[in-house]
Amino acid sequence: LLRAPSPRSRSPAQASDLFEACSELNLTMRQRFPPSMTRHVVIVRALGLLRDAAAANLKLRGEEMEEGEALAVLEAFVEAAARLLGLQREYLGPDHPDVGTTCLDLAEGVGSLLARGRERLFALGLEGMGSVVEASRAEAVLRKDFRRISE
Repeated sequence: LLRAPSPRSRSPAQASDLFEACSELNLTMRQRFPPSMTRHVVIVRALGLLRDAAAANLKLRGEEMEEGEALAVLEAFVEAAARLLGLQREYLGPDHPDVGTTCLDLAEGVGSLLARGRERLFALGLEGMGSVVEASRAEAVLRKDFRRISE
C-alpha cells in the first residue's frame, strides 16, 4: 500500500505535489468504486493519504498560500478526516489510537474552518455541523474523544 512520507521530510513544493496527487487519487477512487464499496479498505487508505498530504501542505506552505487555496486544502483535510473517522470507528473500534488521532485532526480542522471559512464547512454537509453552534459542539466532542482515547 501507498505510504505518505512524514511532513518533515518534504519541501513545500513536494508537499504541494503530494497533496495534488492524493486529491487526484481520492477523486479517481470515488469515480471507480461504486457507492456500495465506499467502505473498501483501499478507500480508507486513500482518505488517510489525502488527510496526511493536506496536513503536510498546510504545515509547509500555509504562510505562502493565498486564502482561497488554503481554505480549499483545509476543506479537503476536514472532509477526508470526517470520512476516515467513520470508517476507522467501524473497522478499528471506538477506542483505537488511530481513531483518537483522527478525532483530534478533525477537531482542529473544524476549528480552523469555523474561524477562517465557516461557509465552506457548512457546505461540506457533515452531519451535526450545520451551524456554528453545532460545529463548535462537535469540535468539543471530538477533542474530548481524543483525550479519552489517549489516556
